[in-house]
Amino acid sequence: MMSRTSEAEAQQAASDDPMKYLWATEGAFRMLTLAYSLFIHTGAVDHYTRPHLATALIAVQCIWSGVVALALFARPRWRSWLVAGDIVVTLGLMYATWIVADASWWDHNQSLPTTMWATNAVLAAGMQWGVTAGFLAGVGISLASLHIGDDLSWMVRSPTMPILVSSGIAAGVGGVGARRSHAQLVAALELRARAAERERLAREVHDGVLQVLALMGRKGPSFGAEGAALAQLATEQERALRTLIADVDEAPIVAPGSSSAPVDASTDGAPVDLRRELLALAGDRVRVSAGSSPVLLDAARAGELLAATKQALANTERHAGEHATAFVLLEDLDDEVTLTVRDDGPGIPDGRLAEAKAQGRMGVSRSIVGRVESIGGRAYLEAAPGEGVEWEFTLPR
Repeated sequence: MMSRTSEAEAQQAASDDPMKYLWATEGAFRMLTLAYSLFIHTGAVDHYTRPHLATALIAVQCIWSGVVALALFARPRWRSWLVAGDIVVTLGLMYATWIVADASWWDHNQSLPTTMWATNAVLAAGMQWGVTAGFLAGVGISLASLHIGDDLSWMVRSPTMPILVSSGIAAGVGGVGARRSHAQLVAALELRARAAERERLAREVHDGVLQVLALMGRKGPSFGAEGAALAQLATEQERALRTLIADVDEAPIVAPGSSSAPVDASTDGAPVDLRRELLALAGDRVRVSAGSSPVLLDAARAGELLAATKQALANTERHAGEHATAFVLLEDLDDEVTLTVRDDGPGIPDGRLAEAKAQGRMGVSRSIVGRVESIGGRAYLEAAPGEGVEWEFTLPR
């Protein structure tokens, strides 16, 4: 299962309508051109031979404009049918000019719905079906406009065709670009979700399987010949498993606030007292200072911070020697929580971290730093030969 936050983002992006805002813009333009058409109609109605029919057709134009603008925005599955209907209605209203006016009028004036309003059909075709459709719709509406004026010779002199064809092409380019950008966004979010899941699995493998295999490889020879054989197998499997997961990027690609730590389902996201959880880690070689007041964090973030702390303590037990002591300090600074894990061991020799990274060992780079960064925090390491190791985890509220 992928990181829940990253997966949700990818699913949300995939379900989003990439054309929604373009259709909203086209709807606004449709309303503006409708207002222009109404203004032209008020001045032209006295010149019509059938003014009442012309007014009725303008009413149809108004109703259609409102319905199609809203439906194109809100009903993605209807868009192809709506765009086709828009072209038919536009051509019908344009050719209705022959019915409501005589030749002396339509030979020298715009068609009934106006060429400006007819541009909406061209834009819609380009946005829905692409550049070719926008081009063909622009040509078709332009030819219809010139045909109504009964003079196709104006084709080479009138700006109608260049304007409508250019509009259709531009709308097609915009629609294709919006869909392509959306597809790239979805792909990027899915890639991030997969990377986050691989990162989580790598941390879990390190905290469990790899450490057990490493322990078997070290302790096996002390149990005789069979133990030595098992140790050799464990070492080989450890090396193979490290190689398998070493190609995951060192820096985790996880949305801030997401988490991969296992959390008790019974908490149902309830806050966890980090202070109490840390006090439970106290022992002969682990000293915990966490104040007297509860430090509440949501279960997911507390789980990751606690897991990073346990890994730091495990490193102390494994590398600092039998007599080393670890000290854990928890501070609640109102706007952030600071957790310090320090030991009094021999520290880290110069170059050891680079060597561990080259060998594919992920305790520092992934299991500790990765966990803290995956919940929006920061992890700092201070280590020098003979001076112990100190981790500081800072987590904003």
